[in-house]
Amino acid sequence: MATIAPPPSPTLSELPLEQLSLYYVIDSCLSSILVFYGAVSTANATVSSSRIQAHIFTTAGFQSYPRITVSPAAPVYAAVNHLPRDKQGDEVCRGLAVSMLRYFAELSEPVKQRLTGVARAGRPGKPPKMFDEMHAADLANRMAKVDDPTEIIRDIRSAYQERKVPWIDIDVVLPADTIQPSKRRESAGSDMEASQDPQFGPYTPLIEALGDPMFLPTSRLKRAPSQPTNVSKSRTFARSQKEALRLTMCELVDTEERYVAKLYSLVHEVADEFRQKAHERRPSSTSPSEEALAALFPPCLNDILSINLGFLDVIRQVLDETEKDAITDIGHDTELPSTRGRSRDTKDALGAVAFAKALLEWLPRFSEPYKDYMRAHTGFTQTLNSFMKDRDSSFSRRVYETGEQRLRSLLMEPVQRLPRYSLLIDTMTGSLPLVHPAVRTLLKARDIVKDICALDNDSPSSHAQGLERLRELVTGWPVKTFPEGRLITAVDFNEITPPYNLDTQSSGPNAGILLLYKNCLVLLAKPAESKSTARALLADIDNAASPTADMSMSLPQSELQVAKVLEFHKVRCMQSTCGRMLFVLPIASNTIPADINTPSDLLALELTAMYEGRANRLIEEISKAKIEGRFPESEREGGKWSLRSPTGLASNVGILACVCEYGQSPTLSQDYSSQIRVVFDTSKAACGQILKSTNLEVVISISPPNGDQYRLDIETVVGSGSTDLITVDTFVPTLSRRLQYLLSPLHSPRNPILTEPLVHSNFETLRYIASSLITQVKSSRGFRPPSPTKLISNLLGVVVTMSQH
Repeated sequence: MATIAPPPSPTLSELPLEQLSLYYVIDSCLSSILVFYGAVSTANATVSSSRIQAHIFTTAGFQSYPRITVSPAAPVYAAVNHLPRDKQGDEVCRGLAVSMLRYFAELSEPVKQRLTGVARAGRPGKPPKMFDEMHAADLANRMAKVDDPTEIIRDIRSAYQERKVPWIDIDVVLPADTIQPSKRRESAGSDMEASQDPQFGPYTPLIEALGDPMFLPTSRLKRAPSQPTNVSKSRTFARSQKEALRLTMCELVDTEERYVAKLYSLVHEVADEFRQKAHERRPSSTSPSEEALAALFPPCLNDILSINLGFLDVIRQVLDETEKDAITDIGHDTELPSTRGRSRDTKDALGAVAFAKALLEWLPRFSEPYKDYMRAHTGFTQTLNSFMKDRDSSFSRRVYETGEQRLRSLLMEPVQRLPRYSLLIDTMTGSLPLVHPAVRTLLKARDIVKDICALDNDSPSSHAQGLERLRELVTGWPVKTFPEGRLITAVDFNEITPPYNLDTQSSGPNAGILLLYKNCLVLLAKPAESKSTARALLADIDNAASPTADMSMSLPQSELQVAKVLEFHKVRCMQSTCGRMLFVLPIASNTIPADINTPSDLLALELTAMYEGRANRLIEEISKAKIEGRFPESEREGGKWSLRSPTGLASNVGILACVCEYGQSPTLSQDYSSQIRVVFDTSKAACGQILKSTNLEVVISISPPNGDQYRLDIETVVGSGSTDLITVDTFVPTLSRRLQYLLSPLHSPRNPILTEPLVHSNFETLRYIASSLITQVKSSRGFRPPSPTKLISNLLGVVVTMSQH
């Protein structure tokens, strides 16, 4: 059983506008109206019944009618009866009247109410009559044919080009106590075997069909955990693998011995001598003081030596204690047991498990001293050069005696050693079968090294320093809204004005930088002569956390200015078909008070530099940022929350599904939740009530399984609902197909929360397109805050101008 959706209307790019006649009229209620009109040849055309096509553009939106029957029997023919008698016999005028009445009949109530309100505000007193057969007839009677529509067609194709929604996020909400946290897996081998305990009750197959859990950064875990990639899936631990593993273990110990020897030389033969001389220096000496010398030989250097000495003793002991058993075991292949059959006291002949545990135990101790050293190391070159400016100082002489190149090489050793650990761990992992118990431990150890190399700061102040630097660089921040958390990405853009034609606009005063945080989008305006870029801004903010960073190459302060701060729950994002433009559409909601940071019309941003042609990627990152900001870390790490993205979709729309359960997520009761929610075992009446009492726009209900089938009901605030019987295999294709069909009306003026901004945007677009016909001066809106009063006055001004001609 399924509800069949009507076929989609043809897109603008598919319409033969160049082969049709263009008619134009100014209306006191709808401003400019453009209608592309033409006949449709049919085999059965008669005198009293003919078929036409009409494609209509008004402030209410674009609508295409590829085939309309102009027949006295049709209800929309009533408009013809209100034409002047001499026009009722005109075939074109009849067709235009019928087309306009059909257009009016299909307008949604929110659109009619919005346009009626604008018209009433401009004409106090008796409310105007709109959207009836007399209105349609009046427009058809006054329409004039445009002789040369070439430029208008070009502008219309740009302004009304198809806008896609490449990614959507949905909340999949299971009944309370349905989700049972999975049991902890002890090895990578368990990844090969499915858990026997259902994690999501009777809906486990459907949740698993949504894909594997995805990684989303938290303050505790900033990158996705390493996964085994080059390991063997065989359970046979071959002799060659054992040899390679043992050789790598020996190589790690040998290189660690040489590294510790160099550290010892640096600390006790070089640094201690320099520190002693600095302690004994006379006040008149030009050599650096003890405090200044600490910038070149920081105290953490001694900590690194101490920790690495202990680490070396442990891994050397593992090799020594397992040497005899390893020699015996390495001569033959070994068949490893499965995860379930492995005993806890299985002998570790090669010492791989003990070696991996030693890495996992000691590498976390490297974190603080190595991070401190790496931060200090960024200024070593500058510090050493400044100390050696006086070639006759005792410091310069000691550097000469030590060897300047040797000193620089020794100072570089700790920084170069860290990546070496990762390479050796990768080599060891590649020598092990997937089911070997040491694999997962080695991967965890590798992640620790990766975090240290990334210079991540786990303290709450890490992001605060970047945000503080942002305040210094950018002026004009609003009082209410400010970014939270990490800077996810930065994007260069040019704002494009109607009709959004990339070929006729160039970067200039509307160039800027977009910043993406977990709670908002920040649009920064920059002067035309500015050389600031998104990449430079990212680097500057990243450097803010380093106390020794060289800020001499930083961006100039106060050059960038806040243009907009757009909270995610107040905007929708779409892209052009080519992927070069990002469209940011504001949301009008009664529950969200408007302020200066809420735009009232569409923003079109041409993405440049790293994101040129990659609006799809940016919208995916925006969708993930919304999820990151919507669900607190405590919930995402609690074991009853996961993020999934299915494959095998029946559409081009990517889905990010947040799986949670009632009673666990406070986010579900907030206005900031996803607009699409999947619920289970909920009646249609209950779904309708959910739509009325919340800001949700789509509610999808899945019934308990009946054999291998489920019932999937969809209720929506726009358009018609649907019902399908699905199986596990058809669940994702059916869901993606239904959602794709709903995205068009949800992002049209028919959606009440988008009616006002889209009507405003259509008005501005048509005003520009019609400027060549009404001789109206075009003006750029830039980042100016919109004014409803100005919109009305502009609308009336257009009407007065036309009436004078």
